[in-house]
Amino acid sequence: LMAHARLLTKRSGRFHEIAPGGLREAAHVANYRAGTLIIHAENGAVAAKLRQLSRDFVTDYRLKAASVTRSK
Repeated sequence: LMAHARLLTKRSGRFHEIAPGGLREAAHVANYRAGTLIIHAENGAVAAKLRQLSRDFVTDYRLKAASVTRSK
């Protein structure tokens, strides 16, 4: 359980490094399992923007050596 919590903390830090300013405040990493990063958004507009940027997030995570294959 602690190992998963550390992994989420690490993934969350990376999300905040690569997310545009407004999205950092309106979304957060909720979970990570089987190569999928699950991000919760405060509202539909933020969720839509995250969906538009999901490929960029996956690419940026891969460049930083994380094993994310998709975001949800």
